[in-house]
Amino acid sequence: MVVDYDPFHGMAVSAMHLKSTVVSDVIVRPEFYLFLLLHIVIRVLHNQEYLDPDEYHVGLTLMMTGVTGGLMTFFVVFYNGYVFQRYNRLYYITKKLNEECLIAASIIARDVTDTMAKRKLTRMLLASSGLFFFSARHPKMEALTMEKPATCRKESGLS
Repeated sequence: MVVDYDPFHGMAVSAMHLKSTVVSDVIVRPEFYLFLLLHIVIRVLHNQEYLDPDEYHVGLTLMMTGVTGGLMTFFVVFYNGYVFQRYNRLYYITKKLNEECLIAASIIARDVTDTMAKRKLTRMLLASSGLFFFSARHPKMEALTMEKPATCRKESGLS
């Protein structure tokens, strides 16, 4: 599954524009609105001092709130399986890319007789693999891949 998004937009904008994510699944469920209403009611009652959690011995420390929030996030994200499926697919692709690079490097080492050509081909192979892994995370590398090939060769040291 290919998901197109702009990494420079905020998280909320990206989340609302992505299909097959947990956000679109959660928003259509009636439980979401029930829990949201319950949260708002409890929050208003607490702010108006009608409800004191310590009176009922249900107060949470800040550390426990972080733990329960982390667990809830983990289960919500991985419960529907979308994130885990994308992770497995990306993991498979990256492992396959590493395997193919190893095969290509072995073929280069075995079949190419010129030492300088071997080194240059191996550097190009490693550079293309590096561009794949780091271009999505680093804006300069992404901009480098969009420029002319001569600029890529000059800045990456392949010429």
